[in-house]
Amino acid sequence: MTKAATLYTDQDEYYQNSTVNLTGGFYNPNGDVKIWIISLGNNGTAKGYPKIIQADNRGDIEHIWNTSLFCEGSYLVKTEDQTYPNQLKANTTFSINYSMLPFGNFGFEGNNWDGWTWSQNSYFTNGEDCKVSEYASDGKRIVSSAIGDWELDGGSYTGGGGEQADALDGSDSDGNGYTGMLTSQTFTIPKSAINITFWIHSDYRSADANQCFGAGDGNRFEGTANETANDWGEGCIFALWVSAGAAGRTDDYYIWEKHASRESASAGCNAGANPNCPAQNISVNVTAYREMDLYLTGECIGRGGIDDALFQMDGVGYVFPEAESCMNFDVTPPTVKNITATPDPQKLGKKVNITANVSDANNISYVKAIFDTPNGQQNLTMTDSNSDGIYNCTFTSTTTVGLYNVTIWANDTWSNVNATEKINFTIEYDTLAVETDKPGYILLETVYLTGTGFSANVNVTIDIHNSTGQSVTSYPKNISSNSTGGVNDSWTIPGGQSLGTYTVNATDTTALERSTTTTFDIVTAIIQSDKSTYEQGGTVYITGYNWDNNVNVTINITGPDGALVYGPLNRSSNGSGWINDSWFIGYNATLGDNYTIYAFEPGNPSKNDDYVFEVVQRPVVLSTEYSWYKRQETVNISGAGFSPLNNVTIDIRNSSGQSVSGYPKNVSSNSSGGITDSWSIPAGQLLDNYTINASDCTYSNLFNSTTFEVVVQQIQTDKSAYKSGETVHITGSYWDRNTNVTLQTNQNMFRMR
Repeated sequence: MTKAATLYTDQDEYYQNSTVNLTGGFYNPNGDVKIWIISLGNNGTAKGYPKIIQADNRGDIEHIWNTSLFCEGSYLVKTEDQTYPNQLKANTTFSINYSMLPFGNFGFEGNNWDGWTWSQNSYFTNGEDCKVSEYASDGKRIVSSAIGDWELDGGSYTGGGGEQADALDGSDSDGNGYTGMLTSQTFTIPKSAINITFWIHSDYRSADANQCFGAGDGNRFEGTANETANDWGEGCIFALWVSAGAAGRTDDYYIWEKHASRESASAGCNAGANPNCPAQNISVNVTAYREMDLYLTGECIGRGGIDDALFQMDGVGYVFPEAESCMNFDVTPPTVKNITATPDPQKLGKKVNITANVSDANNISYVKAIFDTPNGQQNLTMTDSNSDGIYNCTFTSTTTVGLYNVTIWANDTWSNVNATEKINFTIEYDTLAVETDKPGYILLETVYLTGTGFSANVNVTIDIHNSTGQSVTSYPKNISSNSTGGVNDSWTIPGGQSLGTYTVNATDTTALERSTTTTFDIVTAIIQSDKSTYEQGGTVYITGYNWDNNVNVTINITGPDGALVYGPLNRSSNGSGWINDSWFIGYNATLGDNYTIYAFEPGNPSKNDDYVFEVVQRPVVLSTEYSWYKRQETVNISGAGFSPLNNVTIDIRNSSGQSVSGYPKNVSSNSSGGITDSWSIPAGQLLDNYTINASDCTYSNLFNSTTFEVVVQQIQTDKSAYKSGETVHITGSYWDRNTNVTLQTNQNMFRMR
C-alpha cells in the first residue's frame, strides 16, 4: 500500500524576513516535485512559483523560503509529485505575524515561565530585619494576568512575577535575600523591526515604614562592568539589555530601564517617590540594534525581609513597518494596450508587424503573440528592444488569404498572465496581373513574364497564343507560385515565329476565377523610350533597333488627343540598325497616359513599331522654415519645380486676403527652377494666419502655396483655481526656440480655494 506524501513546516508562525523550512516524504525517489506557495489572503502565488524541486533517493524533500517583507496572513504550501501527480501530493499551512512574540511570555497561571530564568539578587544586612509575623497582612495575591487589571486580595505573601505562596526570598525566615529577578532568554531583533513592545506593572508593599530595625538593609540593582550599580531601595526595576559582545562591547549594557522606588521617581513610573509602577505599555526603538541579541530583565529590591513585591512584563512583541509597506503576492496581471497590426490589410506572403504596450507593477517576464491563422495556430515571442514598454514581433507565415486573429499573452515574474487583449488583421491577394518586360519584341528575343495575385505555393497555368488562339510551342504549362502568390516565366521567340500580337493568360489552378491576361507584339523592328512615365519639363530619350542599316526612319509623337506634338522627322539608322532621338516635354504639356511614339521606314512601310508613355504633373514645392514666427523675426521662403530662369510671383496675404507691405513681387528662378525669398516681420504686424502664394509667370500651371502664423509667446496653467496639495501644470508656447525660459509664480497667477 502506497503511503501518502507528507509536507511540514518547522513552525506554524513566522516573522518578516524569517526562513520557512519545508520538509516532506514519501515522494517518488529522485523524482521531480512541483511546489507552490500561495497567499490565502489574495490567492496569489509567490514569485518564481510554482517551481520544481527534486526528491532524494529516499523520496524526501527539503525546501526553504524567506518571508521577506510579505504581509501578515495565512499561507498555503502544496506539493505534487510529477511522476504520480494524483497519488503523491500534500499541503500544509503557516502564517506570517508581524507582532509574533520572540519568546514565550512568562505567565501567571501555573507558574509557566517558559523562556525566563530566576536569579538571586545580591543583598546585604546591617541589622535586624522585620519579622514575618508582624506584617503578614500586607501580603497580596495576583489572581489575573489581564493588562492593567491586577486583582489584589488579602492572602499569602507573593513573589515577583507569579502566583507565589511565599515571600520573595522563597521562605518565611528572616534575613534571606530576595530571589526576585527574572531574565528572558536572548532574542535577535529582526532586521525589519522598528520597536519592541511590552507592558510592565509592579506593586511594592513595604512592611518597614520606619517600624523595623535595619532600615539601611537592602538589595543592589545588578549593574555590569559597563553600568554603575545603584542603591535603589524598595522598588522594582525593568530593563532591556544588549548581550555581551554586541556592537563591539565586551560586556552587557542596557539600552532602556524604568524603575520605581521610594528614593526616586526620576525614571517616570509615577509622579512621586512611590515604589509602585502603574500598568503601562512600553515601546522601545530598536532600529539601531537590528540583528543584535537582546534580553529583558525585571527585578524587585527592598529593605526588610517581610517586604512584599510583585511585578509583570508581558505582551512582548515587535512593531514592524506600517501594513501598507508590506508586500502582498502580486495577483495583478500585466496591462496590455495599444495593440497594432501593420499594415492591415496586407498582401499575401508579406510581413505583418505586431506591437503592444505592455506594463506591470513589478517586472514583465515574457510576452508572446498567439496567431490563430487559417492554417492553424502559431506563437511568436515579442521583445522590447528599446526598453520602452513597446513589445513587437514580425509575423511572416501569411501564405493563406483570410482573417488572422492575434492574442497578446503577457506573463509577469509572479506568473500572472494577461491573455485577453486581441487584434486581427486580413491577408489578401496581391493585385492580379501578368506582365511582360516590354511591349514589343523581335524574333529570337526573350519574353520575360511576371505575375502577381495568385495563391501561394500552387500551380499556375501559363499559356501564350497568337491572334487566332493557337498556343506557341511548349504552352500551356504549369509553374509554381512563390509564397507571395507571384510567378515568373520566360519564352524565347523562335526565328520562324509569326509576327503579330500575342496573348499571355495566367490562371490559378486552385482558384480558377483568379485568371488574368496581357499582350505583347512580335515585330520586325523596335522603337522605345527610356521610361514609361515622365514629368512636365522632362526629356524623352528614344532608341530603336533592328531597323535596316543606314536608312531613314520616320519618327512622330502624338498626344493623348491624337494631335501631333513632335515630328514627323527622319532619323538615319546606323550600320547596326540602331536609331536615337529625344523630345523635350513642355512645362505646360497636356497630361495623359496615351502619348505614342510611332516609327517606320519610308522605303519599307511594313517595317514599323510604336511605344506608349505617360506625362504627369510637374511637382511644385513651396515651404518656410517654421510654421510660426514672432514679430521682428525673418520668414525664409524656398521653392522648387518652377521653370528655370524665369520670373516667379510671390505674394504674402493675411487671413482677410490683404497683401503685406512689399508684396506681391517677382523673384527669379535658378537654372533648376528653384527660388528663395525672405520677409522680415515688422514690430507692429497683425497677429494672424498668413498664406504665401508662388506662381510661375510663364507657366501658370506651375504654382503652389503654404501657410504660417504670426504669434506672441504664451503661458498658461491647466486650470484657474486649485485646492491645497494639488499640482499646478504649467505650459507655454511660442517662446524663442532653443533658449532657457525662467518661470516665476505669485498668488495672483491663480486662485487658491
